[in-house]
Amino acid sequence: MTVDRFTAFARRKINITSKFILTTCTIVVVYYLYFQLKQRGKVHILEQRFATEGKTLQSIVRRDVVLQRLTPDPKHTDEPPRHASSSHQFYSNNGTFKNASTIINPHPYTFTLNNLDKCKNENVFLLIVVTTSPANFDERQAIRDTWGNESNVNGVIIKTVFAVGMVDNSTVQEGLEKEHGVHQDIIQENFLDSYRNLTLKAVMVWKWAFQYCSQASYVMKTDDDAFVNVHKLVNHLGQLSANASRRFVTGRVYINTEPIRDHASKWFVTKEEYPRDTYPSYPCGCAYVISNDLTKLLFETSLVTEYLFIEDVYLGICLEKLGVNVVNSDKFWSMYVGTIPCSPQFDFIATHWVKTPEAMVTSWKALNTNCRKSFFGLWDILRDLW
Repeated sequence: MTVDRFTAFARRKINITSKFILTTCTIVVVYYLYFQLKQRGKVHILEQRFATEGKTLQSIVRRDVVLQRLTPDPKHTDEPPRHASSSHQFYSNNGTFKNASTIINPHPYTFTLNNLDKCKNENVFLLIVVTTSPANFDERQAIRDTWGNESNVNGVIIKTVFAVGMVDNSTVQEGLEKEHGVHQDIIQENFLDSYRNLTLKAVMVWKWAFQYCSQASYVMKTDDDAFVNVHKLVNHLGQLSANASRRFVTGRVYINTEPIRDHASKWFVTKEEYPRDTYPSYPCGCAYVISNDLTKLLFETSLVTEYLFIEDVYLGICLEKLGVNVVNSDKFWSMYVGTIPCSPQFDFIATHWVKTPEAMVTSWKALNTNCRKSFFGLWDILRDLW
């Protein structure tokens, strides 16, 4: 075989091998994309089915190790019966709270960790408050490094704080205080941080927002396993008209969900605690946005509203008393959607169930992938080769 014939033969072999490798990679990528989109479709169908059957979202989306860690405090099991009263107007026409003498659910808790100057003298557009467990150090850092970074959106002032209760572990508390010393973004009240006290943490968020960041236009409350497309959020809020931006609440809204009367459920609610057959409309507590003119009203309404430990339902009860309707947005997902770069799944504002710091970072990288240079540019390479 001559050198030229050998060279031509080798080139053909290399070309065939290259095409085989590229074809194999393409099949793997397409299969992975198909699998992820199929899973997303299953989640959507599941969520729709439970919604139409009137089941509360908590019956399907919170079965996770985090909740295994946050089992109800035994001392709550013998609490006296509570109930939520029906709708009532607690405000005069000028918005002044008028039933202070009828407080039935006092919130006397004080801040043990705080940053009084977090929003001082700044025209804050968006305040993000992330509710988190005291021991979730890595989760908080992952948020700081990704979507919770205050400098993500040029020209827009965003402030991020993390809300926690007290912990009966001195090592964790010391670590929390050191973390706050470094980042100055922890707010803590002196109630026990537990699952049954999540509503106290939500009320704490409202209180801090109007007391220490009253100039913020909007407040987003999220959990530390939520992932936020902060650019899309800011863009969405920036397009609201002046009228639409007041007494405004948006998120993934649940309508006509039923209280769970099963004693075996973590979300079991007695007739004494809540006598009605359905809850008011409410946004998923995993991530929602409210205009800051509502935070003081919500806090004051909570003082005259019987406690219910399901925090997003409790928000719905308070909003019903205020006569505020929640704007549903399908851009808020209550489930995990994966991390495929440049796929339609990133057309969202917030998603849920990002359960590890590594997944949070991966999601952020996927969101910010340059699609022209991404792995999915492989189709262009194949087109050029063939």
